[in-house]
Amino acid sequence: MAINYPGPYEVRVQYTALPASGLKAHEFRFSCSLTTTPVPGVDPTTLNAHQRGGGNTNLVQKVEDLVTFCAELYPATGDFNTAELWEYDPGTFNATWIATWTLGIPGTSGSPIIEDSQTIFTFRTTAGGIVKLDLRNTIHSSIATVPFPTSNSDWNDIGAEFSDEFTIVLGRDGGFAVVPLNALAGTNERDFKKRLRP
Repeated sequence: MAINYPGPYEVRVQYTALPASGLKAHEFRFSCSLTTTPVPGVDPTTLNAHQRGGGNTNLVQKVEDLVTFCAELYPATGDFNTAELWEYDPGTFNATWIATWTLGIPGTSGSPIIEDSQTIFTFRTTAGGIVKLDLRNTIHSSIATVPFPTSNSDWNDIGAEFSDEFTIVLGRDGGFAVVPLNALAGTNERDFKKRLRP
């Protein structure tokens, strides 16, 4: 069975959510490719990432754009704190830190966080694979899998931003996210057990 690896670069977004049980720290990641080969400690605002439709865009600004849509799934007690850039050795899971920057983007929803919730979005890539966005402790309770376009405008915003011609998001197969497939909101079993069976 073939193994697909992350990279060549990976953005790691750290965020916190505040359900009733207390502050929770989470992270979501996605791969991208850059127009240059940066060295550790580089100023991330100088970096540009390749877009699916051609051309490139400022990495920091694009990450902020993506996160702004994710923030729609959190109240103001949710906070997207920082982002990191890592470079992977080809064909491995070995990564080297390149840069860290502050986001400071709070949630924008008026709804409360659902305890142990997990909202997953899947996208087809240009290489035929699947790339996934997994957000924890969101405002959404469990529902059945919903294909795009959905009746939820916030979900549709995320689906469009992560897969339009300006996207920088790569799957592990090396293809860009191109078509939003499904959204699924449910309970994360690991978080549920950790909270109730410490």
